Amino acid sequence: MIRSAPASPRTTSSSLMRYRRVAQNGSRLFIGAPGSWYWQGQTYSIPPDAEFPFKPPFYQPFGTGGTAISQDVTKPENQVFSTAESTSANDDSYLGYSMITGDFDADRSEDVAIGMPRGANLLGKIVVNRWNMANIFNITGRQIGEYFGYALATSDVDGDGLDDLIIGAPMYTEPGKVEGEYDVGRVYILLQGGNTPAEHWTREHIRDGFHTKGRFGLALSTLGDVNGDGYGDFAVGAPYDGPEGRGVVYIYHGSETGPLAKPSQIIRAEQLVESAPYPHTFGFSLSGGVDMDNNTYPDLAVGAYASDQVYIFRSRPVAAVNAETLFSSTSKLISLDERTCQLQRDHKWVPCMPLSTCWSYTGRYLPMQLDFDVSWLLDAKKTRNPRMFFLRDEGKNIRNQTIRLNYGQRYCLNETVYLMDGVQDKLTPLEVEARYNLRSNRPAESLVRRRRDVLEPVIDQNREIVLRDAINIQKNCGDDNICEPDLHVDVKTIDKYYFGSPEPLTLEVLIKNKYEDAFEAAFYMMTPRDLQFTKLQQLGDKIDMPITCSAPDGNNNFTIKCDIGNPLERNQVTHFAISFVPAEKHTKANSYNFYWEANSTNPDRANSKLDNYGSKSIVIDVRTDLTIKGTSLPDYQVYKAADYKTPENATTEEELGPQVVHIYELRNNQSSFIKGAVVEIYYPYKTLAGDHLMYVLDQPETGGKIRCDRIEANELNLKLNEKQRSKSYLHAQGAISNSVTQESETSGGHLEISDGSNVGVAVSRNIQLNITERQKEVLEREDAQDAAGDASYVHLDRANQADVKQEASNNINRTSATFTHTSFGGGAPSAELMGHSTHGHIQMASPQVYTSSSSSSSSSNYQMPSQQQQQQQQQKIYLAGGGGGYGGALDKSIYGGRNGNFRTGGLDMGINRGNVDNELHNSHNVQYAQQQQQQQQPVVHHRVTYSSSGNRPYFGRENEGIYDGNNQQQNAQDWSTSSSSSSSSSHRFRRELPTPEELRLDESNNTAPCQGINCRVLRCYVENLGYEDADAAFVAIRARMVAKTMEKVAFNAPLNVSTQAIAKVTQLPFIGQPKLEIKKSHEIFYKAQPEPLQVPDVVPLWAVVLSACAGALIFLLLVLLLYKCGFFKRNRPTDHSQERQPLRNGYHGDEHL
Repeated sequence: MIRSAPASPRTTSSSLMRYRRVAQNGSRLFIGAPGSWYWQGQTYSIPPDAEFPFKPPFYQPFGTGGTAISQDVTKPENQVFSTAESTSANDDSYLGYSMITGDFDADRSEDVAIGMPRGANLLGKIVVNRWNMANIFNITGRQIGEYFGYALATSDVDGDGLDDLIIGAPMYTEPGKVEGEYDVGRVYILLQGGNTPAEHWTREHIRDGFHTKGRFGLALSTLGDVNGDGYGDFAVGAPYDGPEGRGVVYIYHGSETGPLAKPSQIIRAEQLVESAPYPHTFGFSLSGGVDMDNNTYPDLAVGAYASDQVYIFRSRPVAAVNAETLFSSTSKLISLDERTCQLQRDHKWVPCMPLSTCWSYTGRYLPMQLDFDVSWLLDAKKTRNPRMFFLRDEGKNIRNQTIRLNYGQRYCLNETVYLMDGVQDKLTPLEVEARYNLRSNRPAESLVRRRRDVLEPVIDQNREIVLRDAINIQKNCGDDNICEPDLHVDVKTIDKYYFGSPEPLTLEVLIKNKYEDAFEAAFYMMTPRDLQFTKLQQLGDKIDMPITCSAPDGNNNFTIKCDIGNPLERNQVTHFAISFVPAEKHTKANSYNFYWEANSTNPDRANSKLDNYGSKSIVIDVRTDLTIKGTSLPDYQVYKAADYKTPENATTEEELGPQVVHIYELRNNQSSFIKGAVVEIYYPYKTLAGDHLMYVLDQPETGGKIRCDRIEANELNLKLNEKQRSKSYLHAQGAISNSVTQESETSGGHLEISDGSNVGVAVSRNIQLNITERQKEVLEREDAQDAAGDASYVHLDRANQADVKQEASNNINRTSATFTHTSFGGGAPSAELMGHSTHGHIQMASPQVYTSSSSSSSSSNYQMPSQQQQQQQQQKIYLAGGGGGYGGALDKSIYGGRNGNFRTGGLDMGINRGNVDNELHNSHNVQYAQQQQQQQQPVVHHRVTYSSSGNRPYFGRENEGIYDGNNQQQNAQDWSTSSSSSSSSSHRFRRELPTPEELRLDESNNTAPCQGINCRVLRCYVENLGYEDADAAFVAIRARMVAKTMEKVAFNAPLNVSTQAIAKVTQLPFIGQPKLEIKKSHEIFYKAQPEPLQVPDVVPLWAVVLSACAGALIFLLLVLLLYKCGFFKRNRPTDHSQERQPLRNGYHGDEHL
């Protein structure tokens, strides 16, 4: 019996006998005292047969003064050995907290491993000493506070005959885990071995716990060889693990390489009893390796101190099963051409192969017979589409069967399997999978463990219970049966595709195999998402094998797959074409990108894969043909001016004049849609004298993908005819089924008097640009515009903000200025020259930005010499502190000077216009002047300058051109724009207007939209104009022709009035602004015929002359007749008696007188 000796001066009674361990051969007793020397700890090595006093002599260590029974205490093996006191740095290290004995240096003597869980600065340490406490080596922990060495165990885990060391660290915390993932626990398994002393303990395995606060590794115990496989097993306790923290015990089996990665068995506290109360702290202590039921297998005892319970687990007998399944073919090949088996179902001959499966079992404490459940699975790698079946069960590749085996006897089952026709996959091996399991002869029980007297055996789970074997299909690939193809892919297609074309986009694919057979050869092509696969067509005179393709969609990443041969034999060629069409009418891409690859299940030869891949980018181009047509309702009318009133006296629209409706139709006759276009419709609204001519009544009616700016309609607020106003003229003409009215703001037109005379006309436009309510909408669209560098769409919309007025007042933060504008026109001698002069004064104050404006106009008639045309326009501008001047015929501007007619200051002239990166920039206040004069004959230079300002950004436009009065055409034009803000002396531009080519539709070289008349412009915008009939766009303008003005202008002559539409394509899909200008125009004519006046009949002169001549002739003939009749001959009477007396007639004078 061991009795405790008196403690040393630094030893307390609580420090003794913390842990006791007897050597495996019983030669020594090892006692740990972790509380000695201020909890440094101490370990004793005592001979078990020695007897010592309970209390040692005064100031002597334990073991002093004792006697041994029948032994000499002077021999070392009969003495007590202990560890000595260390420095104060090792206080609270707990040496002797755990101990385990074993041969740890391979010297065939007992050693002891002592745990020191708080040593090495809380890393933990294992001290390995010999039986006489001589130190061999130490092992230090990895993590501070993991309590490395809390529990120790030893077992021959790898079966090499050497003791391996198992160390528990239950406080290990996994780094990097979220807060609360602590005390998971860890077990270190150190395998003894190695060729040199330095490698003796270098092999290490680690097993971590599974749950936080489980303290995996708090208890360790060796189990011996519980499964009879020759490798040591061990148990690990985690007393706070489990779903409810009641405790879990893990059983680990050994192997040749060390412990298995996963536990072979898990015993949870909840499984021990059928109902509560369940044990707590299950696995806090373990003890194993002792056969307690005499079945030759070691058992395990598990303690649960919180429940005051100990559980004994008996080991079940283990059956070691030796099994195998094999195809009866030494070459492991099956030929599809050798058909040696016949099916009973349809009597077809098929290729087949014998299959054999054998079993036997051995082990300790096993019954003489055991029943097994066996299952086979043919072609295990192709379970969805198996290629191999049982000949006895045709069409089935799965079989289940129960067999009975005798102890130590081999039992075999032979089957015949066959291959189906039309095998596609010839490369994947044909694999058979056989499974077996021990059949239970006891009735089913609940999952809760119960006590039972007889333990049924189990199969050694460390042995393979799934048997496999495989054969390959014989191929034409040489002796090694390994095929190495060499595929070559060539794809031909177009370089440019016209979007919207009725022709599909076709890619011609040619694939050739230049080497050995390629099995399950396939062609893969990744297609654009906005293309739709439509057709596959095989090409060539001879088609060896049909090709099938799967349509691309989102599930396969829009990849088309075509099966081109199985196998695609040596030198075989497959040739086919794949066709696509656009899936949508619109696309944001500017090219179609294709990527392809050809491969097979057997890889190509080395260094021959470069021609298996390829790509192609097909540029998307567009074809457009914008056409404009129009009609006038009606196109001819006879009016009576006397039936109508002047605009000043009219109260209803009917009193102005006859109604006319102009309808314009825009179509795209090509396959590609037009993304954006601007249409400007010029209509004559006043004469140069200011008389209303074409009085627009309503906002334009639109149909299709078109919208128009607002225009000034019904300026005189006449009462409109509601029936005419609500009528849809587009619907009446069959253009659309429903019409939508939109609004616009612009100006323009044309006037022609058909009186047969040579009339010269002067071009005159008075346009004032300002900000309208459309600014917010356009700026929002600009912010959402795609930043691809093309700003034509933004510029186009910004131009739409223009509102055209004859007179305007603006807030301009500049110096005061006075301007005059005079224009003249000349014509034939029978025509009159009309002059128009305007004068205005603008007074501006700063910083209050006060503005006042005034204008006056006058008109006069001048007679010009015959056969002469003259046009003149002058503009004179006066700046504060400067004089006036006239520019040249081509209006040259000089910058940088300080003169009355020169511009001073800095102004961005639009160099960076259209460049998105430079569109926001600063500018300072400027003063500038524009002036020009022209007096050329017959060439006249005409220029009008506009400006505007305010608290918001404004937009201005300038027109410069040369007009030939003789040819009546515009020869050259130049448009420029500028923008400014007057809120401060140094301010920021929002964005300048686009270039004129992007915004303004100028008069073409052969057409001047307005001649001799004041025009307004209706500006409309077309978006996504397709080529189908339903995509056409329509605009209708309803107006009244002012009869009094037509009578004043043409009097009794017919009057031809026209409107003109000029359309320009501003945006095409994919390419943005067209590289070449696309502009079309159309003019609609309306002829007004005044009703003829009632005048008396006039006798023609020739009739008068002829009548006079005829009368004179008749008179002469009558005279001649009378003459012939003797009318002019007198015969005096012969009797003169009655005349003898003179006839005095009352006269009594001298008769001679």
